[in-house]
Parts: sequence; structure tokens; C-alpha cells
Amino acid sequence: MLKVSIWLERSALAVLEEVITSGAAGLAFNLKKKGDFGNSTIFKSSDMIQFMNHYTTVLNALMSDDNVAADTMDKVYLVPAFVYPKDDNHYDRLFPTMSTPEGKSYVPAFSNLQSFAKWYNQDDFGGLFRKAEGVILTWTIEDIYQPRNGENDLDETFGVAINPFDDQQILVDWSDLDQA
Repeated sequence: MLKVSIWLERSALAVLEEVITSGAAGLAFNLKKKGDFGNSTIFKSSDMIQFMNHYTTVLNALMSDDNVAADTMDKVYLVPAFVYPKDDNHYDRLFPTMSTPEGKSYVPAFSNLQSFAKWYNQDDFGGLFRKAEGVILTWTIEDIYQPRNGENDLDETFGVAINPFDDQQILVDWSDLDQA
């Protein structure tokens, strides 16, 4: 007997809407009967809703018309970080860094998904970041330099490298912020 599969391409939001409407307990992606299960994922419906809400919030902050048109210092960026909670509802944050040929270290920040993907898909940067279970913040340069709560460990850094793998990268030095 010949088994025929019909595949449909649908957005994750359309699938999630159907899951909610039907009352399904969750979604499974890339399930296999045998072989490599490394990219198989199961989401409870509530987790998928939370993920989509967070993802949409991040995209709206990064890709809004206002943010795209904003000046360098006013933009919201994707900022890789390592966040460590403290006892008093504050956080310590460390940042991956990138160095210039002169040996100056900068915190990477990304104004768009394409630039972020270049960094994220590099084994020496994004690969190590993923292994260390880093998080992505949506912050302005001022948030990186002087956070509203918690501590940012910036002692060894000279500033922020915006879209560091792009031809039009921008380096913002902390000393420029101190003078402003």
C-alpha cells in the first residue's frame, strides 16, 4: 500500500491559532521514528503562546518604523548577554565581546535580524554563546552602559560594536558617552 503525505506550508501563528481553537495540549516539531532527534521539539500550548508573545514583542521593538528611523543612540538593539540573578531582585550581567585588531573589546549589538544572524551563526561567537545559554536583550546603548537595575560588567570593554560583521559597522566608545 502506497502512503501519500500532503504537506502544507503555514505560519506558526496560524498553527498556534488552530491549536488554541481545537484545545490541543501542544505542538511537536520535527518528530522522527528513528535517527537524529536533536532538532525535535515539543511545546505545550501555553509555552508556545508565551514564546510567540515574547518573540512578537522583540520583533516589534526592533523592527518598528520608529526604531528603524531612530538615531544610533536612541535605537533598540538585540544585545547578547549572560544574566545572573542576585538575591535582592537585581541582576549581574556579563556580555560576550569582540576585539578590534588593536585589542580593544566591544560588546556586540545588532539593529536587525540579518546582522544578528551573521554573529549568531559563527561558531566562535554565537556557537559559544548558545553553549553557555546566553539570553538576548532588547536594549538601547544607554541601557547597556547604565542599566536601570542590576550591574553590567563592562570593565574590560571600550564600548559597543553595532552590527560588527556588516560593512557599515559602528563603534560607540564609552568615553563618547561620558562626554555627552
